[in-house]
Amino acid sequence: MGELDFLNAFTRPFSDATKMLIGLVIAIIPFVNFIFYGYVIENMKSVLGRRGLPEWKNWFDLLIEGLTGTIAALIYFLPTIIIALISMYSLVSQGLFTIEAIMNPLNWASLTGIGILLAVGIVFYLISLYIFPAVLVHYAAQNRFDAIFELDVIFKKVLSFNYLLSFLTVIVYSFVIGGVVSLLVGVVALFVPLLATLMAVIVGGITTYIIFITASTLFAQAYRG
Repeated sequence: MGELDFLNAFTRPFSDATKMLIGLVIAIIPFVNFIFYGYVIENMKSVLGRRGLPEWKNWFDLLIEGLTGTIAALIYFLPTIIIALISMYSLVSQGLFTIEAIMNPLNWASLTGIGILLAVGIVFYLISLYIFPAVLVHYAAQNRFDAIFELDVIFKKVLSFNYLLSFLTVIVYSFVIGGVVSLLVGVVALFVPLLATLMAVIVGGITTYIIFITASTLFAQAYRG
């Protein structure tokens, strides 16, 4: 089993300033950011092939890759989405979203049922959250959409120690980066409120690029073994 190259994963987003600049700009533009998601999948392919950051080219292909990855995400998170919609509908249709309704003992049976449903939804969400990166890397490796349903291969990948380590690292790294960014924007907001929103957008793009490239690199390394 190959070792994870953390140094490579953490420094990879900064290995090419031009590619990073293009990526952070595209990442913050709604709808256009599907191209960025496609680039993330291309980065997985590059890591699997032991190559450097991919070039920003064939933009239409990147768009298709990004849309394909988004469709795959919708499929895997569909149980969570359905449960969330059912729970919201139940709360609204039965008028259970007010303090008075919640405190009424007559509604406690319904609220308990909705609570159990939400708990199941959270379990589905956490499972999907853990599995989906491997789904995406497997799709990148096989380069065909039906690969996202090859659960026998995918489950073997997610059960490896390197994959678990990659997942935990990405979670911690994302919290650290997010915390630093929030603190930085908060400090700026105290002294220059007018710049806070603009800075939040710009720094948000940088953060998205760094986290997604680092995460996709680690997960591809874990898949590669």
